[in-house]
Amino acid sequence: MSEPGRIDVHFHIIPPFYKEAVYAAGGGPAVGRYPEWSPELALEIIDEHGIETAITSVAQPGVQFTPPNEARTLARKCNEYAAEQVAKHPSRFGAFTLVPMHNIEDAVEEISYCYNTLKFEGVCLFASYLKSAERPRPLGQGWTGANGEAVTSFTTVN
Repeated sequence: MSEPGRIDVHFHIIPPFYKEAVYAAGGGPAVGRYPEWSPELALEIIDEHGIETAITSVAQPGVQFTPPNEARTLARKCNEYAAEQVAKHPSRFGAFTLVPMHNIEDAVEEISYCYNTLKFEGVCLFASYLKSAERPRPLGQGWTGANGEAVTSFTTVN
C-alpha cells in the first residue's frame, strides 16, 4: 500500500469501448496507441508508484471527434464507467468529469450530473476545447454546475 495522502490528479482511465470508438473514428493518442488498461493494472501501477488515490480522467482526445448527440452519449458512458471504478475502489480512485463541449447545455448538464449524482471531484478540460464552435467559457475561469455550485477544473493539453 502507498504512503497516506499521496494523490495523483492526472491518471488516465481508458474504457475499452472508448478506445474502440476513438480507433474506429481514425483517432488515437498523440503518440502511438493506447496502453493496455484495466482496473487491476491501474491498481498495480499506482501501488508501484506509492500513490494512495488516483483521480482519473479519460485519455485524449475526449469526445469532440463525434457529433454532438454521440459525444453526449459517449461522455456519459465514460463517466459512468469511471463511477463504477470509484464505487468498487473508493479509497483508490476518484474521477474528473469528461465534458461534451459541442454546446454549453450539454456541458453543464454533464458537469452537474457527475458532480451532484456521481460525486466526482471536478471536471477535466482539454486545451483543444478552445477550438469548440461555441467556446462556452475560457479555460481557467471558474465553472459551475446547473445549481450554481463551484466545480474544480483540471485543464490538460491535447
